Amino acid sequence: MIKNLNELTFKNFGTIINNNLNQFCNLGNPINIDIQEYEISSSSLDFFYFTGDMNIIINPSAGISLLCVFTQPASCDISLFLLDKTVCLNKNLYYNIIPMYKYCKIQIAHNKLYTLMKCFLPNPISYNNISPSIDIKEILTLFYQDKGKGFKFKGEKHDFWEFTYVDYGVLHTSIDNKLYNLRQGEAIFYGKNQYHSQWSGKENGVCFVTISFIMDFENPDILTNNVFQFDNSLKKLVDDITYEFRNAGRNYYSNDLMICYFKEIIIKLIRNRKSCNFTASLNTDMKQHNLNSLVLQTVKFINENINKKINMDDISSHIHISKSYLSTIFKENMGITIINYINNFRLEKSKELIRSTGYNFTQIAQIAGFKSVHYFSRLFKSKFGITPTEYAKSIRK
Repeated sequence: MIKNLNELTFKNFGTIINNNLNQFCNLGNPINIDIQEYEISSSSLDFFYFTGDMNIIINPSAGISLLCVFTQPASCDISLFLLDKTVCLNKNLYYNIIPMYKYCKIQIAHNKLYTLMKCFLPNPISYNNISPSIDIKEILTLFYQDKGKGFKFKGEKHDFWEFTYVDYGVLHTSIDNKLYNLRQGEAIFYGKNQYHSQWSGKENGVCFVTISFIMDFENPDILTNNVFQFDNSLKKLVDDITYEFRNAGRNYYSNDLMICYFKEIIIKLIRNRKSCNFTASLNTDMKQHNLNSLVLQTVKFINENINKKINMDDISSHIHISKSYLSTIFKENMGITIINYINNFRLEKSKELIRSTGYNFTQIAQIAGFKSVHYFSRLFKSKFGITPTEYAKSIRK
C-alpha cells in the first residue's frame, strides 16, 4: 500500500526537508556535496541502493514517483511512499525509485565521499497502476427473445463472446456437442469460436436475454462451459441493462451504464465461483486436518498405553469414533493397519529393552504389552528374521 509522505509515516526512514534541495545543501558545506539528476523510466526493480554510513537527500524534480525503502535486506519488508517532498534518508537504509507513470526525474545529493552500493533482490518488484483485468470493448447486440414451443436455433460460432440469461422456461443449449439445460434464473457464456445451438421443448416456450459482446479477458475458462445461477442482485442488473437499452435515446450515457452493469455481472459471477472453489478447498483442508488430528490422537493413545493389552474397542472408545471408520482413516493416512502399528511399536520397544535393560524375555514381553512370551518371540522372529535370544547375543558381541 502506498503511504502519504509526512513526518509521522516517514519517521523510521528519515526526515522531510522543507527547503528545496539547493537551499538545503547551501546550509552546509556545498564543496563536499555532490548533486546528480537522474531520469528513471523502468517500473521494475531488481536491486536497491544502500545509504551506508551517509545521509542521502532525494528531491523529486519531474513526474510522479514512488520511494521504496526498507531497513533489513533479509525481510524485504518494503515501504512505498508517494515522493512529493524532499527527504533526507537515514543511514543504513535501502532505497530506490519507481516512476508511477512513464518516467520521473529525481535529484540525489550526498557527500562526495559516498560510494554507491547496491543490494540485489531475489525477486524483482514493480509498481502496477490500477487497470482493468476485464475489458468489455463493445456490446454488439442485445435482444430479449420470447420463443414459443418447439423453438430451434441450428447453431453458429463466431469470434466474439455471447451471453444468454433465461428469464422464463427452460432453454436447451449445446456447446461443442455438450448439452446444457438452462432453467429460469440461469445463464451461460459462449466463448470465442465455440459452436453453440439452442432450442426449447415441445411443451413450453422460453424467454431469454442474449448479449453478444467483444471482451478482452485472460481467463476465459472461468466463464465458459459453466451454468451460472443468478441471485436477486444479479437479476436486477439484467433488468437494469434492459431498462437502459430501452431508454438509450432518452437517458445520458446509457451505453456506458449497460457496459458497467454487464461487467459487474461478470465480475460477481467470477467472484462467486472463485469463492465456492476456495470454500471447497478450505473444507477439504479442514477435513484432512480433522483426520490428521484423529490419527495423531490414536498414535498418542497407543504410545502411552503400549504396556497394556489395548484393542480396537479401547481406542475407538477413547477417540469417540467407530472402529471401522478409525481403521479406514488410520490405514489411509499411515499406510498400515492399527494392529500392525501396535505390534511394530511393541517390537521396537522390546528391542530397546533388550539393549538397555537386564530384564529377561518374559519381563520384556510383559512390559511391551505382549499377551505371552511365546507370542512375543514368534512376532520378533517374523519381523526381524532372528529370535530375541539371537538379537541379545549379537548386541553383547
